Amino acid sequence: MGQWDRLHVLEPEQIKVYAERTPEWETNEDYLRRAFEFTNFVEAFSFMTKVAAISEELDHHPDWSNSWNKKRNYKGFTGKLTRRI
Repeated sequence: MGQWDRLHVLEPEQIKVYAERTPEWETNEDYLRRAFEFTNFVEAFSFMTKVAAISEELDHHPDWSNSWNKKRNYKGFTGKLTRRI
């Protein structure tokens, strides 16, 4: 099974359900977005390292950035929200 076979593009109604369950995340049809703030760079980088290991295991990687103690997380894939099947 290839990478594309294991992904399922979420329908707008499914995205709405996820958005209602996770109000701390900004959601639209193309992405989930959330900003995190930490006390310092080491804490922010530690968080990113943990998420990187989980993302690698799931083969489902975020598009993200960080600046000192702030990290912005954008999750999407090929321009659409997906979930593993």
